[in-house]
Amino acid sequence: IMETEALDVQQGGMYDDYLFSEEKQRSHEEVLLATFFELLSKFEFDKAGDLCGQGKDAKLVTGSQSWSSMLTQLHELAAHEKTYYSLEFLEQKWFSRKESLRASYESAESEFQRLLDVFVQRRGGMAPHWEERMIQLCKQLLTFVSVRIHMVQYYRELAGLAASAFCVDYDKELSKIWTLKQKCGSLHLLSPMESMGKIVKDELRCLELIIESQIRIATCQFLEALLSLDALKVLLLAWNGPSPQVKKPSILSLSKFAGETQLHQWMRQFYSSLLSKFTLYNHQALVLQSPSGEAKLPVELDVYARLVHFQKHTNAVNVAVILDTNGLSAIYRGHGYHLPDVHAERPSGLGSYPAVVAVPSDIAFEHWPSVVCLLTEKSHYLDQKPNPLQFFDEKTESLYIVTRIEQRLYLLLIYKSRRQQRDSAVASFLSEMIPTLRNTRQYNLLLQKKSK
Repeated sequence: IMETEALDVQQGGMYDDYLFSEEKQRSHEEVLLATFFELLSKFEFDKAGDLCGQGKDAKLVTGSQSWSSMLTQLHELAAHEKTYYSLEFLEQKWFSRKESLRASYESAESEFQRLLDVFVQRRGGMAPHWEERMIQLCKQLLTFVSVRIHMVQYYRELAGLAASAFCVDYDKELSKIWTLKQKCGSLHLLSPMESMGKIVKDELRCLELIIESQIRIATCQFLEALLSLDALKVLLLAWNGPSPQVKKPSILSLSKFAGETQLHQWMRQFYSSLLSKFTLYNHQALVLQSPSGEAKLPVELDVYARLVHFQKHTNAVNVAVILDTNGLSAIYRGHGYHLPDVHAERPSGLGSYPAVVAVPSDIAFEHWPSVVCLLTEKSHYLDQKPNPLQFFDEKTESLYIVTRIEQRLYLLLIYKSRRQQRDSAVASFLSEMIPTLRNTRQYNLLLQKKSK
């Protein structure tokens, strides 16, 4: 009897030692997972991938094939995320047999589903807590990868806007973002993936603020546009993470981040482009706010200075940006910042087509009846034809060159004499200004070859 009891004690001690070893190993694996996702959320993709490789090389106590497969898939996920943030998947590569990023994520989705099935079958085994943890992890990974597949498709659609010869319907683009946010509504990731859920939601919010800012700038809602731009700047700083090289930014400027990804760089450049347009359309108010009487603002592209130079160089009567206020949901209140609850009358008649930008600032109002008539009668042409419209009015003996740059904004050039149909100075100016003000340049940046 004593020998039997001694044997039971010995076996019990061995079992306790096994459980202790098992628990210790599981703790190591959970630390590895937490570190992996923390590295991914900080955009340190190579380190995250190397960590999975080290985890596979280590002779783990469990030695389970399913854990080894999990590390393999996480290693692949780190590579996919690196490609995603580099935007390389948007480059047009001819005769490339490399698997597309969407296909890579779909393959990862299949593998995580397979691992989920394995862990579900093993539920209730020797390590029930660990198996439940793996089941939850696989479910969260499936949700995350599904969101990434939708995001890859959306960026492809955005890049496709670079080839458009017409204005972008930003209300439609905002609806797409809202649809994406609804699809990501189930992205409530828990430890160890909660940091990944946050950066995805921040990314979607950045996209939403970019489109929202664009809409408000293009309809000259300057207070609302300023608030959206400021929210976008704050979120871009927080999303990229703190850096010792980044000084506290001013209310307008946003400097380059240290070690920023291509996706971060693209969003920062889009922000800078929107800021340039904001300062252009609200130039009149910004000049009044400046002590020197000049709107010397920290923008990468001073579009107003370009208009001034062109007007003087070609001796134009006026270079103007005109807003069509008819049918605007928000009442146009002029330049500057206006509280939305303060009563204001809607513009009417000739006043429903105000010049939000005019160079020189003295608008040639004697031309406005002809300008408004041209915009209303040729609206269909401007909708259908990508090329600027040239019209010489015999009554005013003036040449009008007009093109649509936004859904409700027109770029207008006025001359007191005829000019050649293919005037090189005018053609060069328009070929620069139209893609700049339509954001075409920003969509082209998505397709440019990325530096390694």
